[in-house]
Amino acid sequence: MAKNSKAFLKAIRARKGARAYQGADPSRADLIFVGIEANWPKVAELSSAHRDAIIDYLSDGAAFWTRHGFHHPLLCCGGRVPGRRFHTRFAKMHLDASYANRVAFVELLAKHTTRGSSWGAATLMRAVSSKQNAPHLKQLQIWLQGSEKIVFLGSALLRDSRIRESLGIQNPTGRNVIEHTHLSRISNKNLGQLRKKILRLGG
Repeated sequence: MAKNSKAFLKAIRARKGARAYQGADPSRADLIFVGIEANWPKVAELSSAHRDAIIDYLSDGAAFWTRHGFHHPLLCCGGRVPGRRFHTRFAKMHLDASYANRVAFVELLAKHTTRGSSWGAATLMRAVSSKQNAPHLKQLQIWLQGSEKIVFLGSALLRDSRIRESLGIQNPTGRNVIEHTHLSRISNKNLGQLRKKILRLGG
């Protein structure tokens, strides 16, 4: 196995329970982006340096952003590796490292994928409400509690009442919920509008 591959896989697989997030610790972060499942490249798609960067990031995502000046290691990777487009689009909002301890990325599902996400509504709901996902969902609900939390949710997820119920979101149009087009597909115009919303939230 290539250099540091075992450490890379161990770091990815350790993202469960109270560590099933990326970026800042969501128990302390106030800007929480909710996705479906984490997307990571396969070992063979990454150089040794890229694997090291991901291991570093997963040990402390906020510190990584502060130290390097950008929020995610996939920005260093070339090509169309899973997860990169989402974070490339996020980076175009040009949020500086003052947000490092405020922004967390969490997922509806505890598992990760190396192929990108493609879910039908019924299939996704079965996975979200499955017995295997129940501990993760409980942790996710805890993270999203609190009047100071601002939850960012893609339109398709927010409009599904079953998903909202799973997350404990009572009012989908409330001040604590911001709807957006999925970041991998969002237009520059809508991305700019999302940036303005974030900046208006202050610190």
